[in-house]
Amino acid sequence: MLTHINETLHWIPMKLLFKDFRKGEVRLKIENKEDLWYLSQVIESSDFVSGKTERKLKIGEEPNIKVVRKWVSMEIRVEKVEFSKTTGMLRVLGTIIHGPEDVPRGAHHSFNLEEGSEITLKKEEFLGYHIEKLKQAQESDTSRILVVIFDREDALFYLLRNQGHELLLSISGSVAKKDQEGQASGNFYKEIAKKILDYKERLQTTQIIAASPGFWKEYLVKELDDELQKKVTFAACSGVDEKAIEEVVKRPELKVVLDKDRNSREITFIDELLAAIAKDKATYGFNEVLEKINEGNVKTLFVSDNYLQKCREENSYTNLEALMKNAEKVNGTVHILSNEDAMKKLDGLSGIGLVLRW
Repeated sequence: MLTHINETLHWIPMKLLFKDFRKGEVRLKIENKEDLWYLSQVIESSDFVSGKTERKLKIGEEPNIKVVRKWVSMEIRVEKVEFSKTTGMLRVLGTIIHGPEDVPRGAHHSFNLEEGSEITLKKEEFLGYHIEKLKQAQESDTSRILVVIFDREDALFYLLRNQGHELLLSISGSVAKKDQEGQASGNFYKEIAKKILDYKERLQTTQIIAASPGFWKEYLVKELDDELQKKVTFAACSGVDEKAIEEVVKRPELKVVLDKDRNSREITFIDELLAAIAKDKATYGFNEVLEKINEGNVKTLFVSDNYLQKCREENSYTNLEALMKNAEKVNGTVHILSNEDAMKKLDGLSGIGLVLRW
């Protein structure tokens, strides 16, 4: 029996249609929901966003006024950015700078960005961490790692994402009889191999990790062709459940594979920060970090995405934005962390930390 949880279709990275970072302008097309998350960290207050957007317009005069929705070209000066991790929706709110003649300048409007939207983004200055996020969105293949956790009864298929992992599919097979050890009705392992190949082609996965308790992997190997075997890294796990994915990605034998993934890099960043704190070569907390940046004593600044979103909700993002810009101006490197484990550790340190230059 196959139980489909959620199947992601062919992955297409964000398209950068035009870029001129020196002049502070890019034009891009949003291709997937992951792009919306990246843009939520790039678009900031005082930026300018333009493109096609839906606007409510009043037609006629009292008492026969009709409200209609119309697609128009418009540009706004950004005042607020709202991103929901739950729904994946991105709203950019601001005041109208350019638009149709019947739309008053200075009126408020919001762009509801989604897959397929094309926008032009203008900034006073594109800083390093802005460019890094756009680059990551274009090179999202670094995050396309398929993890398969299985035994003779169940198989779970996960895709490692920029913010953690996503369960794609759950398969259940018939339990083998005692005299048919390792076998399952309809050849369960053949079905697993078929789905691995399917996801490899559809998602263009760069790495595949297959983990199982005991010796079940030997039965799967027999169903993989020579080319697919070269793409698969095998590992051990204690069971087949939701906890197993966390266990698998932390296995030491997978370090070579996961080092190519941003999730692993972010864990490394946190380890670097914690080690520096232990040696009194780092600090954390907004005021403490701000003081060191003002002194020019910054090597690397780490900001949790949770902390960033919290600042937006509390209308204190302008202060954080200025802090990140000043860190780069004194030749510091800024990293916004979004991996669940990395954020949990950084949030425990207030959500912002800094490795000192001296």
